[in-house]
Amino acid sequence: MTLNITLVTDNQIYQSSDFRLTDASTGAVLDDTSSKAVVLSYDRFYGMLTYTGIGSWRKRSTAEYVVKWLEEIGNASLAEVVDGITYRGSQWLEEIRSHSGTAYPHTFVFAAFEEGVPEVVVLSNVESIGDQRVLGTRHTLTVSRRRGGQRPVAIVTGTRAAVSRIQRRGLERIAERYPDRPQRIRQAMNELNVAAATSPTSGKRISKHCSVISMSCDGRAIQYLSEPQAIEVHSVVYGHASPDFREVARSLGVKEPKLVGATF
Repeated sequence: MTLNITLVTDNQIYQSSDFRLTDASTGAVLDDTSSKAVVLSYDRFYGMLTYTGIGSWRKRSTAEYVVKWLEEIGNASLAEVVDGITYRGSQWLEEIRSHSGTAYPHTFVFAAFEEGVPEVVVLSNVESIGDQRVLGTRHTLTVSRRRGGQRPVAIVTGTRAAVSRIQRRGLERIAERYPDRPQRIRQAMNELNVAAATSPTSGKRISKHCSVISMSCDGRAIQYLSEPQAIEVHSVVYGHASPDFREVARSLGVKEPKLVGATF
């Protein structure tokens, strides 16, 4: 399990994800450039999705599977997208379990605005949106959600022990103090990811560098990276995947494109 942090206010949502992939059997670091974020723009909602747990399967990143599932679901409501990912994600986890003999922990996190109201939906076989971890790893994904709310709420998934309750409350206070400064909040989330990565409780499963995406209730979003990265940008618009910026950059003669930041 790596680390995701989702922060929700009444008119902004924020989501951070680190870049690390590790070997589940040995703990060895495989990659520090794995993008675990998908930006969503639909007729009825705007949002983003991240995940922690299984980073790749059969030489395909989990984000690639998610984008494929979203294309199959099409231009739908948030509830329909959540149901579709829950069903397909559970089938995918069962396929992995049947081939590997192990039920790996995994969590997807949606953060979205539907009709201007923020909502967080956690799909997981090991944890819920609350602070209490589910005992044991289930074979299917279960759904927990939080809708609306007047004050900022920070939700940590994945390696939760690397982020203390005090640190979560500190992030919420920053959001309360600087509601009109998303850049300040994105930076605070990046700093929290660095602190988690260097914590002894991280088990070396978290990279120091991360992506932080902020989105306002009108669907405008900014992706901030702690340093340029050779990662994919995953974006789905009305059920259709956007082109990979790296392929576009290469077509323009850029040999080794790296992402500095993005707007949606």
